[in-house]
Amino acid sequence: MRSSSFLWPFASSLGSLAEAVPLNSPSVKFISPSKVSPGSAQNVVLKYSGDVDGDLTLSYGACGSEATVSESVHHIGSTHIGQHPLAKRHLDHQDKRPTRFVWLTSDDISGGCLSAFLDGELIGQSDELDVFKRLARRGEKKRSFADVAGDDSLWFDGVSYLKQKQPDDVFVSATKNKTFGILGGGMSGLLSSLILDSVDIHNWKILESSERIGGRIRTVYLNDTSPEDGQYHELGPMRFPYELTDSETNETFPFMDQRMIFQLAGVLNGMNAGNKSLQVEFWDWIQSSPNTPVDSPFRRPDGTWPTKAEVANDPAYYNPPVYHNETAAEEAIEALDDLKGITPERIRIKWVTVKGSLSRLPAAFEPYVKDRVQYNAKVNGLHYNKNNTLCVFWKPSGSEPFSTPNNVENFDYVLNSVPLNLMKFWKMPRYSSLLKRAIDRTLYANACKVAVQFKTRFWEHLDRPIIGGCTRLTSPQLGQVCYPSWHINSTGPGTMLASYLSDYEATAACAMSEEEHLAYITNALIEVHGDVVEENWTGNYKRQGWEQEEHHAGAFTMQIFGQQHLYLPAFYQTEFNTVFIGEAATFTHIWILVRLRAR
Repeated sequence: MRSSSFLWPFASSLGSLAEAVPLNSPSVKFISPSKVSPGSAQNVVLKYSGDVDGDLTLSYGACGSEATVSESVHHIGSTHIGQHPLAKRHLDHQDKRPTRFVWLTSDDISGGCLSAFLDGELIGQSDELDVFKRLARRGEKKRSFADVAGDDSLWFDGVSYLKQKQPDDVFVSATKNKTFGILGGGMSGLLSSLILDSVDIHNWKILESSERIGGRIRTVYLNDTSPEDGQYHELGPMRFPYELTDSETNETFPFMDQRMIFQLAGVLNGMNAGNKSLQVEFWDWIQSSPNTPVDSPFRRPDGTWPTKAEVANDPAYYNPPVYHNETAAEEAIEALDDLKGITPERIRIKWVTVKGSLSRLPAAFEPYVKDRVQYNAKVNGLHYNKNNTLCVFWKPSGSEPFSTPNNVENFDYVLNSVPLNLMKFWKMPRYSSLLKRAIDRTLYANACKVAVQFKTRFWEHLDRPIIGGCTRLTSPQLGQVCYPSWHINSTGPGTMLASYLSDYEATAACAMSEEEHLAYITNALIEVHGDVVEENWTGNYKRQGWEQEEHHAGAFTMQIFGQQHLYLPAFYQTEFNTVFIGEAATFTHIWILVRLRAR
């Protein structure tokens, strides 16, 4: 969110083209916009005719030759251009005449024209602009997040950010010849590169410390298989919430914020049109299934664990909770359900995932970033130069750390998505105290995932077949166990997520050797499903401990109480030409969506 506003001064205009109102000899022609909305950031694009030198002022107000600077409804901004002695700030622009400007429209804007004045004389004017109000989103009449959270809410309004600055500070759009270093090739870094390209800013380069892009999106294809074989599972994010259905009214409500992911996939599919291997398609993810095993003190006659459906429907497996005051507990639960109005029985959530694995999402970027990514570039420091540029120091990953000299790259701006955990050991500019503390003290949670391949999809051939779905088993400590939602009832091997632990349990699990941990998982699954587990064991597996991962040192941001409120505003400021992106720089964490939002 924040760095989207950072890119606004560079953005191409979204409005359609508008012809200028004829003057006797107009020196400036307004190319865009032709329509605007109240309370928004707009790009004003000009074209010069001949030598235009002096104090340029843009304003909004009356149309026609009677327009004057003093009677303008809205003073947009002023700057010196061309051969004027004070125009040196625009050396990067052709003839020191910038052509792109930022206009922050007022909330009560009405019809009028854009006018250009040179030393007070009218030299160009647009057609009358079409003012339109953006459609209110469904349910917007209800109290918004801002109403609930107040003015100090942990979110970022780019227009408000620009309005805090003096008009002339944000008036002139920056040149597109600036260079950008993107630190990290995860989803935040990849989307940032796509946004820069979309507004004709191509002088960027990604520095990625590993040999791959995608960041925490990580799929393991066991036994050297391909995505089409279905012998994979996700060691990072797995799924996206798509929509929910109210069973009482049969109404379906899409998760609007998640649509950004599907829009991104649509853009990538268009860019990769004609290349089927790079198309990003979605199919259903089964999150809940009636025959998944559940924690229970009871066992079937054969010693295996009962399913969710059995525990819910068979009195023999009923294990009532024990309360100190049963009546008070029931009343509290009922009151809470009434307050929320959302129960598993009432609300059904549809989940989706990427066909062939989530790794296909970053793979769709590869044709467009491959020549502008430096792989195995492990950054260890930043230095701010007197000429307002940044030096980025890095060494090849895996190189001898003491004697290997640093590689140095210079950029005008750095978009930094590197996990804060890793930055604790960098040499950095003298950031503000708040930002430095945010880097030093923000906490990360751990996660440990283990994917295991079996000779057959035995779980689909049990007496009570398990068709996809996830369950949580805590004794033995497997955590979340997920049966694949793809290639259902197919022949041949199958791969399941045999254990997904987070936080403290993940740290303890990854302290075990892989051999010891796999033995524990095998015995636990035999206890749950019986000897069929050992009969189908292949020995093919992959364990991912995110806290032990040198390129991440943690699974996701997990700020403790007060940290978010205190530190998040620091990431909204651009200090020493450094823009922080990534999931730590937004007010929600973990999901892929927040990495896209925080680009």
